[in-house]
Amino acid sequence: DGRTETETETETWRQARYLVCTMERARAVNPSAERVVVVCDAEGFTMGHYDHRTALLVLAIFRDHYPSAIKSALVFPATWALSAVLSIGRPFLNPAERGLIT
Repeated sequence: DGRTETETETETWRQARYLVCTMERARAVNPSAERVVVVCDAEGFTMGHYDHRTALLVLAIFRDHYPSAIKSALVFPATWALSAVLSIGRPFLNPAERGLIT
């Protein structure tokens, strides 16, 4: 995509910070809520959008800091590219996390 290694790494960390801010904001808005439903709009998602480092970092953030925070995840539309990414990522998930993906 023409980005340098540094630009790609910076984007990965920017996305991770956004994720953490969003999760913390959700906790602040409703402290009594123990779990969240994640809704992702995957319109236009292609394999060109997939970054392995970002995916692994997101998994690590949820595993290390929000281990039981996700009640379910809704991703739409379910494209072939998204199915491929989920297939790639499935081995990195523990059995409980795999149960969240249908």
